[in-house]
Amino acid sequence: MPGKLIKIPLIAVLLMLHQPLAALSHEFWIEPERWQFEPGTPISADLMVGQMLRGEPYPYLSNHFTRFSVAADRTAIVVAGIEGDLPALSRVAAEHGLNTITHQTVAFRATYDDWSVFRRYLSEEGLDSFAEVHRSRGLPETGFSERYTRYAKALVQSGPVTPGDRDTAQGLTFEMVVGENPYLPGLDRLPVTLLWQGSRVANHQITILEADGEKVSRKTIRTDSTGAAEIQTIPGRSYLLNAVRLEAVDDVPVVWQSHWASLTFGTMQSFKPKFEHP
Repeated sequence: MPGKLIKIPLIAVLLMLHQPLAALSHEFWIEPERWQFEPGTPISADLMVGQMLRGEPYPYLSNHFTRFSVAADRTAIVVAGIEGDLPALSRVAAEHGLNTITHQTVAFRATYDDWSVFRRYLSEEGLDSFAEVHRSRGLPETGFSERYTRYAKALVQSGPVTPGDRDTAQGLTFEMVVGENPYLPGLDRLPVTLLWQGSRVANHQITILEADGEKVSRKTIRTDSTGAAEIQTIPGRSYLLNAVRLEAVDDVPVVWQSHWASLTFGTMQSFKPKFEHP
């Protein structure tokens, strides 16, 4: 019997947003109530903060995001909620076809007082070379800050899949786009493109978390010279893709700016209402 999602008190979630990312709030993702909706029924989804798909729903707080919308068939509807709403999304009716939920946070700030925390974060996200860049810039190993912004997408299907019904770029600064509809029956390979300001990002790590209702597995791949990658998918699974871009800034004590892109979706016959764990 699969276990339940591990919950964290809300106050801890609020604190997560202001702590070093690798230590506490490694991922931010959108978790729908289910992956497939009937046309016209309300889409319900949580904003999740946590690590390895263990976390706590984050409420609707309008001063914490700059964009929150649901798009289908090239039409986007702004998510208008009530402050403190849980789930954060519950008032938008599903349009027929593939619906894309998009959320962009404001810029938050984290301060590093332990060099090993920063190094672990770089290692996990495939950014090891930035440790030497940090030193070459003459920066201290403690007391420096990072500004970070999150760009999250989730794909849910309403009604049957129809020809041409697939993910498209939503104009986020940093985002992933899948080249096929993940809800196609029998799909076992899914092409993914990583975009920065609309341009493809070559040789960059993408982390894949896969949930089967009993456990969560983690692996990484890298985009090729064209910014593309391919992941293997299994029917009845839930997926979270995550990528991080880091760039130098000179706004002491803020010396780094990071951008976090996440994408969640299920595969056909994926009817689990939540990511679950043993």
